[in-house]
Amino acid sequence: MFIAELALAQTTIILKPNGEVGKDAFIGGLNPTMNLSEHPDFVAMSGTNGGIQVTNRGIIDFDLSEIPENANIISASLSLFSYDSPWVGTHRLTDGKNDCFLYRVTEEWLETQVNWTNQPSITNLNRVYYPSSTADIQDYLDVDVSALVQDMVNDPNGSHGFLLQQIMENPYRTMCFASSDNDNAELWPELKVVYLENPKSDECVRFTPNAEDGKDTFLRSLDPDVNRSLHPDFNAQTGTNNSQLVSARGIIDFELNSLPENIEIVTAKLNLFSYNSMSNGTHAAYDGGNNQAELRRVTEFWEEDEVTWNNQPSVTNQNMIILEETELEILDYTLDMKNMVIDYLNDKNNSFGFMIKQTDEAPYGRLIFGSSDNIDPELRPSMEVCYNIISSTEFDRIINFNVYPVPAANTINVELDKVYEGDIKIYTIGGILIKELSTSGGINQIDIKELVAGEYIIKVTSKISKRVTGSKQFIKL
Repeated sequence: MFIAELALAQTTIILKPNGEVGKDAFIGGLNPTMNLSEHPDFVAMSGTNGGIQVTNRGIIDFDLSEIPENANIISASLSLFSYDSPWVGTHRLTDGKNDCFLYRVTEEWLETQVNWTNQPSITNLNRVYYPSSTADIQDYLDVDVSALVQDMVNDPNGSHGFLLQQIMENPYRTMCFASSDNDNAELWPELKVVYLENPKSDECVRFTPNAEDGKDTFLRSLDPDVNRSLHPDFNAQTGTNNSQLVSARGIIDFELNSLPENIEIVTAKLNLFSYNSMSNGTHAAYDGGNNQAELRRVTEFWEEDEVTWNNQPSVTNQNMIILEETELEILDYTLDMKNMVIDYLNDKNNSFGFMIKQTDEAPYGRLIFGSSDNIDPELRPSMEVCYNIISSTEFDRIINFNVYPVPAANTINVELDKVYEGDIKIYTIGGILIKELSTSGGINQIDIKELVAGEYIIKVTSKISKRVTGSKQFIKL
């Protein structure tokens, strides 16, 4: 057993603005040019007035200027507090569900001027699903908005808060929460963000392939020789057909080989967007099944217009990513692909994309996302890779690190002088490999209690170039 700990400081901020410093507004469709910036409610609702349909939305922005521009968002959670409003009432779903989406606002707006007519634009990217309420008064606490906040940090010029909107904007359905102008301070919206300041990257590249230049397909065991390279879904599911087990997998590749040589990957994120597919429906799990899925790197070449279930390529479990099961029908996923992209670039001869499949390919579970062939461009998979360019001098240099305490009986610390994506290996004096672990820099604590007393060699190697190395000796008591 060994333990590796990265000793980098995380920062937590909690934002719960009041009416003076907060920025939110009630966008009302009944009086479309009226500004309601001091309204005590933050709502998404649809109803009628005098027989005319009326739709209302809530818009809010938090001051994220304290978060560094190169921050990695560890977590971000939004808490909205419901109450019996004298203006709107409580949550309501008289006719259908009152489930909502929370969107990122992409256009500037002024709190004292925004109204229904001039409301700003939004994006579907990483939108967050709010399921229907189950009670008249129901707080929505610690809703995960990490991906949205990361987008805001990555694109501050194109990020101006959140907008809450009913999925089906027809009568009668309401989600009613308090705004920052509410008289009760305990009900003000609250955003909690935990972040880690990352090393700055030289450049970021976003891959968002379409039907012409994308390479993905849908594999199904029911008709194992059929190619579905034009299917609009990228999915992982298992069910039955006439009592016969049927599994489906998705396979996709991005043009990662177009990235320059000699780079250090800082971040890599894959965005998958869910929707209600005409042929496969939404995310689901029932009859005792679950819909947890896995994403693996493909290690064998495949042709988009020829690949089928029967000739699908091989994959590797190395740095496999788990897509956690969900009870929500619509939920977008943002996956941390950093290690998998590093593996891809380090082994280009054996890297040909990624495959998604159900972890337990037994009925009944499915995760459904749009493919690059989806008619809606906002539902197509996208990957953003940020990297630093390594100079020729840096590419060949020796890694500097310290090992302490020396000698040691139980644990040693390997402290690197900067952030590296690499490996730490422990060898006997005779050159036999004893331990191996990955590192991202900082202080790595390693358990050595089970080692026999004697001298050992520690070697640190960069994942970017095996020529970037360093080694030291230590004594185990």
